[in-house]
Amino acid sequence: MALIRKRSKSLLRTQRQRLRKLTEQFGEPEFVFDNTDAAAFNTCIEWKIQQYRGGHETLESAASVAMLRRLFEDRRLILSTLKVADEYVAFHAGFIWEDEYLALIPAYSPAFAKHGIGKEMLLRVMKHSFDVGHKSFDFLQGAETYKWEFATHVQIIESQGTPPVINRLKTTAERTVKQGLVAMSPELFYQIKRLLLQGRRVVANIRGTGRRPDKA
Repeated sequence: MALIRKRSKSLLRTQRQRLRKLTEQFGEPEFVFDNTDAAAFNTCIEWKIQQYRGGHETLESAASVAMLRRLFEDRRLILSTLKVADEYVAFHAGFIWEDEYLALIPAYSPAFAKHGIGKEMLLRVMKHSFDVGHKSFDFLQGAETYKWEFATHVQIIESQGTPPVINRLKTTAERTVKQGLVAMSPELFYQIKRLLLQGRRVVANIRGTGRRPDKA
């Protein structure tokens, strides 16, 4: 919290004001860290897909969604929820691995965006994680603005094992570029990565519809 206040004098103050107005209008939000409601899980996935307009890197795969659903049913994927006036307004799905919380899927109702419901949910999940003694709260990959507001540092993730020579040469070249960009600016690296992913999705959509890239 001290780090957040140092970075921004208004972030927490503004969030408290939003929460107060929300509570005055709808009542106190109800937070549950580990919710087993299957309907809540379905809504979380639907909202996340809608947020990316069908272009979410993981959720565009039916197999990936089936895997997440099974992990949720097995109580390995933890779904946190926030209700307002007895209706779900925000979700946060993540894993707990070796006493570390791994944040995977945040989603919230666009109707409550003006109340800062996404940040309110994140603050509550982070506080619960801290209170129960998790060693860290990992935002995983991505360059979303809120991650730069709350994260303390950046970690470089590398593969293990010995891949084929061609793969090693490609990986070495990619790592050199990656490390250079991260050293220059982590935000720049993730912005470029996001553009590349968006380009892949456009190409995939074009192939799926049978249209040529140069035609509308």
